[in-house]
Amino acid sequence: MEVTYRCLAVAGNGVGGIGYGIGRHEEADRATQLAMEAANKDMIHVSTWRGQLYHDLVGQKNGIKVMLMTRGPGHDIPSGGDYTIETVMELGGF
Repeated sequence: MEVTYRCLAVAGNGVGGIGYGIGRHEEADRATQLAMEAANKDMIHVSTWRGQLYHDLVGQKNGIKVMLMTRGPGHDIPSGGDYTIETVMELGGF
């Protein structure tokens, strides 16, 4: 039985572009490299207005459904929550 590694990578260009990719290989470093290449290749542009989302986003790919909903000014992420989405949004430049 051969062991393979899977890696999920999220990439952003800091000016509204964001993407994700999955890589699989026998070596962990190569799986990471493949995931980053896929994330950069599948990058999409997200419209923003004054550094915030312009409209709600709903996306689905490979059985994964993502919904990002806009909020009014002054609403921050609640304390004690998971900050994964905050990191992803920073990669996109939001």
